[in-house]
Amino acid sequence: MPRWRFMLAWALVLPAIAWGVGQVASDRWWWSQWLFWIPAAAPLLCTAGAAALIWRGSRSGQAATREDASGLVSSVRTPSITLQVAVCAAVAATGISTLRWISWGRAASDAEAREPSALRIVHLNARWPGNATALGATLMAQPADVHAISEAGALLSAPAVRAAADDGAVIMQVGRFAIVSRCPVREARAIYDDGSIAASWVRFGAAGAWPEWSMLMVDAPRRLRLSREEIFGKLHGALEAMSMGSPDVVVGDLNTTPGSAAVARAWPQMQDACTSAGRGLRATFPREFPLWAIDRCLVTPRWRTVEWCSWDPGIGAHRGQRITLDPVPVSP
Repeated sequence: MPRWRFMLAWALVLPAIAWGVGQVASDRWWWSQWLFWIPAAAPLLCTAGAAALIWRGSRSGQAATREDASGLVSSVRTPSITLQVAVCAAVAATGISTLRWISWGRAASDAEAREPSALRIVHLNARWPGNATALGATLMAQPADVHAISEAGALLSAPAVRAAADDGAVIMQVGRFAIVSRCPVREARAIYDDGSIAASWVRFGAAGAWPEWSMLMVDAPRRLRLSREEIFGKLHGALEAMSMGSPDVVVGDLNTTPGSAAVARAWPQMQDACTSAGRGLRATFPREFPLWAIDRCLVTPRWRTVEWCSWDPGIGAHRGQRITLDPVPVSP
């Protein structure tokens, strides 16, 4: 195996090592979150390339000697056991992690999704909506009891959204967010915005088989040098000071991926809806070639996630989320 091939194989393993450090450190610090956000597909391609190099080197057999251009003779050996083990481990780790970006959970049956108690929520970050009319039509074509919109912009003026209001839906802007709701709204207010992270709170009244429930909409900043741990820590502290209680649903563009230590610390009792009952591709950004699952939904144990899936609006920067929940019966 030529020495250049040996060195290149080691170089291709380095992205996998950096990715591994990121998975352990998560987004606790601004520097580690850069490594944490490396899509597993990137180091997988690198390690697969390294595996091909050492496989070719292994086939070359025993040690060989050759004379380079300067006339020096050097011994070139087959790949070391250390390199082979490192590459195999890196391929396995990045391959398994890549599969995690596809949710293998069961699809909800039509009967479950249409139960009278089933609550359907559709979320979309409408940032850079472009044609608000087209995006509004696409959004409202997604059947839901509550449409939650981040960075709604001019979306509420879209004809399809106004038509929903004519049909009796509640439509309102709440800080950076907007909702189109067929659930009765008891309270809606922007509760936090420090210029980097914003949050709005909506409390819905009981209706039919649904108990009273609340939703916290969150939009985290795109400034990647800000630690997610610090950002979500500030928000959690502000919510505790306001005695807001625990929401039933946290939804929005959290700008950090599943496995986030910052999210787990801010909402330790909540479950990721996609992890619980997701199916299909988890990633939602960028829309055309999604690599990062940054649009998230967290659910309290008081609700069971029946189904989570992403959907492509065909316009804009983000894919949306479609979530179906069912209230957990309260024991007498």
